[in-house]
Amino acid sequence: MALARSLPDSATEWWDFLGAVALYVFTRWVLTWHQARRDGDRHPVRAAFGDEDRLRVTLLCTIGPVLVAGVAYVDFRYARRSHNARRPRGARA
Repeated sequence: MALARSLPDSATEWWDFLGAVALYVFTRWVLTWHQARRDGDRHPVRAAFGDEDRLRVTLLCTIGPVLVAGVAYVDFRYARRSHNARRPRGARA
């Protein structure tokens, strides 16, 4: 979780980041397509691409940054606590 504090620095880290986003989008599409087939939709591919609505996109755009900020805060607190535990008593930073 140490990388939660900044954007990726190298091309490899950016590919990892973009790969995680692509995996999310692909998994979401496959699950929607599978549900449309199970429900007997005549065009499951169209149903999978047309499934997004404004409420879901808005919710994802507001909850996503809040969740990332929360994880970064927890990571910061944990790193600070472990740093203070390694420091000798009475020493100042």
